[in-house]
Parts: sequence; structure tokens; C-alpha cells
Amino acid sequence: MEAGEPSRNKKTTRQITIEIFGTAIALTTLALPIFLITNFSAQNNSNSTPSNDILIVR
Repeated sequence: MEAGEPSRNKKTTRQITIEIFGTAIALTTLALPIFLITNFSAQNNSNSTPSNDILIVR
């Protein structure tokens, strides 16, 4: 082993499981608000009435 090189111990099943759960929680935390925001804005757009604006060109 070289000086300053970290030891490469094998990860236990418990460590791998904790990493998988942590990754899943992180992805859910990031994806859920994005999904809710896009879903909410899509519902608002479908419920809104079309505007009757008139464009006057002079």
C-alpha cells in the first residue's frame, strides 16, 4: 500500500442498503416538488378560460 492511499475495505450489505435508501430519499426529495409544481401548473392552465384580448395594429 502506498503512503497516503486510503484502505479499500469491502462494504457490508448494510452499508450498501443504507446508501441505496439514501440515494432514493435524495432523488425523491428532488423529484417530488418538481412533479407537484408541473402538475399544479398544468391543472391551472387547463382550468383557465381563454382570454378575449383584441390585438389592434395601427
